Amino acid sequence: MAEEAGRALLGLLRRRLVDLLDGARQALQLDGLGPVDGPWTGSGLEGQLLAAPGHTGAGDAVTTKVLDILDQASVPSGQAEGGLFGWDPEPGGPSQARGIAYALRTGDVSRTDSPVLAAALAVTSPPGGAARLELVASGAANGTSAPALEFGGGWALRVDGEVAGVLRVGLGADGDVDVSGGAEGDRLRIEVSRRRPAAGQGRGQEPGIDLGGLALTLEVRIAGGRPRLRGGLKISGGEVRLAPGDFSALVPALGPLPLDVELGVDGERGVDLAGSAALVVRLPTGASMPGISAGPLDVTLRPAAPAADAVQVHVTTALGLDLPGLPIRLALAGVGLELPFSLGGSEVLGFDPRALVPIAPAGAGVELDLPLVKGAGHVRSAQQGEYAGTLTLRIPPVSLDAFGLLGLRPLSFLVVLGAAFPPPGIQIGFGFAITGLGGVVGVNRRVDREALAQAVADGSAAALLFPTDPSAQSRQVMAALPGIFPKAPGRAVVGPMFQLSWGRFVSASVALLLELPDPVRVSILGKLVVAVPDPLLPLVQLQATFMGQVDPGEPSVTFQASLIGSRIAGVPLAGDVFLLSRGGAEAEFVLSAGGFHPRYNRPRGVPALARLGMDLSPSPLIGLRCAAYFAVTSNTVQFGARVELVAEVAGCGLRGHFAFDLLIQLRPLYFIAEVSAGVAVEIAGETLVGIQLSLALEGPTPWHARGRGSVDLFLFSASFDFDEVWGASPSAAQPATPDIFRQLTVAYGDPASWTVRAPDPNAGPVRLTGRAARALSEGTVVHPQGSLATRQRALPLGVTVTRFEGLPVAPQFWDVSDPFFRVGQRAEGTGEEREQFPPGQFLDLTDDERLSRPAFESFKAGLGLTADGLLFAAARGTELDYETKVVAGPEETRRLTVGHLGSLLRQVETVAGTGIADPLWWQTPDERIAVAAGPELVVADTWSLTSRGGAGTTVTEAHEFAGLLADRGRPVGVVESWEMTD
Repeated sequence: MAEEAGRALLGLLRRRLVDLLDGARQALQLDGLGPVDGPWTGSGLEGQLLAAPGHTGAGDAVTTKVLDILDQASVPSGQAEGGLFGWDPEPGGPSQARGIAYALRTGDVSRTDSPVLAAALAVTSPPGGAARLELVASGAANGTSAPALEFGGGWALRVDGEVAGVLRVGLGADGDVDVSGGAEGDRLRIEVSRRRPAAGQGRGQEPGIDLGGLALTLEVRIAGGRPRLRGGLKISGGEVRLAPGDFSALVPALGPLPLDVELGVDGERGVDLAGSAALVVRLPTGASMPGISAGPLDVTLRPAAPAADAVQVHVTTALGLDLPGLPIRLALAGVGLELPFSLGGSEVLGFDPRALVPIAPAGAGVELDLPLVKGAGHVRSAQQGEYAGTLTLRIPPVSLDAFGLLGLRPLSFLVVLGAAFPPPGIQIGFGFAITGLGGVVGVNRRVDREALAQAVADGSAAALLFPTDPSAQSRQVMAALPGIFPKAPGRAVVGPMFQLSWGRFVSASVALLLELPDPVRVSILGKLVVAVPDPLLPLVQLQATFMGQVDPGEPSVTFQASLIGSRIAGVPLAGDVFLLSRGGAEAEFVLSAGGFHPRYNRPRGVPALARLGMDLSPSPLIGLRCAAYFAVTSNTVQFGARVELVAEVAGCGLRGHFAFDLLIQLRPLYFIAEVSAGVAVEIAGETLVGIQLSLALEGPTPWHARGRGSVDLFLFSASFDFDEVWGASPSAAQPATPDIFRQLTVAYGDPASWTVRAPDPNAGPVRLTGRAARALSEGTVVHPQGSLATRQRALPLGVTVTRFEGLPVAPQFWDVSDPFFRVGQRAEGTGEEREQFPPGQFLDLTDDERLSRPAFESFKAGLGLTADGLLFAAARGTELDYETKVVAGPEETRRLTVGHLGSLLRQVETVAGTGIADPLWWQTPDERIAVAAGPELVVADTWSLTSRGGAGTTVTEAHEFAGLLADRGRPVGVVESWEMTD
């Protein structure tokens, strides 16, 4: 079977050679050509050799290229002559389509007594038949002295041999060979060669293959009365420039690898590559570059699909890489490229760089060499540009297993390692012991909160912490790592990992992860296992995988735990627990065990949680499952449960359920209670008898009860519904309006409602003394360039409120206007001051609004203030020291007119800003990037989604503005700005 590849390649080469020359024949004008005589008389070619044909201008790009090469022959004067001629396949015979031939006379052609070898390679196309090649030769020429015909591009043609009579060899595209004439021992050798291009001449820098110097030979010999065709192709001085795929980020300049190889051609066996009929060979290279070592080249040739008319050249090698700046060495196998050598079928003759396919390694060997940590392992491709795998590390005196993740664009890596100690571990007192140590190190990586929460929920995060069987769990871990620790240029993840145990019953694995640098985030990943009375045969096994994250930048604290893998007396126990405490513009508090009420809209950052549930099935024929949840949010308490029973055999049996859900809103007091129950007897999937009941109660102002019941029998069904409302509506009777003005006055009179704000210390060249800085921080004085801010927490300003302190009030609107410090001293507002308020305590909201609106929104609560003119305390004398410093630059003199401290500050700012750029006097401000909190809300036309005016920064303010427009008969709604059409 190995020889099949060589024979297939020979067949492809033979067919393409015939097709190329036949294409040249069809592009030439052959009619009216007369025989050639003179020096060709007696050569054995007379009568068949015709005058040189003319070009018709037809033919494709490859045909034109072939004809150009044949026309560029340069014949040494007096030593050889040849060229492109017409060809008569059968002189004096039946009329046949004329062909073309390239004919050559070599030897000392200037002397009639000197031996001369004449040879011609012709292509003809018989009527109704396929094109054929015909090789005709006679005479003799010495191989060592036979001159060569020079062509463009360093190509040359040399023919030598000895033929007693006239040797004719016919070769068809399908491989059939017929010989006429000739005698035993006749020999003809044709050599086409190309000099190796000099450096920089046609040798590219991009990935590809240069063949260098070429020598193509074809020899025909008559032995035993049979023709024998042999040939070969020798490549010397070639080179391969590889494209290591994703690893090109680590190999900025992989030098060319040498390529020297020979191909053999035999008329019977086909083509062989360095003696391999399977066309597979390994070539030594010995190449090396700084930080890179290359192994041998593996070269494979294989014919492409028959319609492709190309030979696929597959070249790979092994590379050893020392990663720049990292203590890691990689061993890559199978790095290379696949490049087709087109034989003219695709308008290209030669290597086609457009079809080059880089071959990236499927994996890499890894060696880690840190001062205290050494190890090795193997990583394989996890996703584009990332490789993941397992490592075996040694931290004297212990060995441990690790999971590794290597990213290439940009360069990053992550190692999660852990070593478990044999029982009883390292005792630390009170029955506790350290049974494992490890850590996490990541460069250009961060922790993705959502992905980590998902890994906790599905249980895959547990495998990261001291896995019991790293080999068996590696696939699960490798799939999770890229999502949990995504690439993040400039970030790092570091942290220790511990495994603790208490006796034989309790074990806990905890990893503390720090994300650096600023902003610093803290993440905790852990697994708690409780197994009693014995871990080998536990009656109760509780396994909780948990994660927590502290983000000071938001700020927020998140905690999530999952009970996947837990059992009580063999009964599976599952469910999730979640905690979120968030401040800032989207303040929120959520604590849930098992999820939320079905009508509750989860806030941002809160994932879907699995119910706390147990499968109480005593046998495969009976299914009994219980699921429950309990949740507390900023303004609600929620809990509920569901019990399901299924007892079936072959589609016949009993089905039933009981469920309740309760949501309580705290301020104002409001609740929704829903109960449902049902039981049915089924036969063959059809209900024989069934009862369904659902009840809902809302209140207390007003009370709203609704229900639905149904009885289903085999022949008929009946249902009954009710929907009742009673009690006073909040809008029926408005209570007396509380004295909100008094409470606002008290709130603004509280010193805690006032804040003194100092200016940016980098905004001016003046530096205050420690005593002055303390006075500013205590709020007893205000910096002349500073400001005041007042903010109360009693009532949101700028919106119409209908409730206060949980009680209904008449609709009213409060705001701050015309502030002043004292009579005659007006205060200038510098902008709104906002505070988080729960809208449910100040607005009448529908049930859907209570569940869908944010629990807290940022409302206007006060103003920032600055004086219209500066107010100064009593003057205090002091002595001013000064320092003289010469600053290079254009000279500029300014006169300072100082009336008071504020004037001095302004004058110094002017001088410093325009005349002194030295950092000693004027500090460069710390530039930071501000990230928008969320999409902007816009009031838009509900039909065309075009803007109908501005809107507030909160959901409530946007809806209030939309309500004003709706009162004027304009159909509007609140959308996010990205939904707009203009």
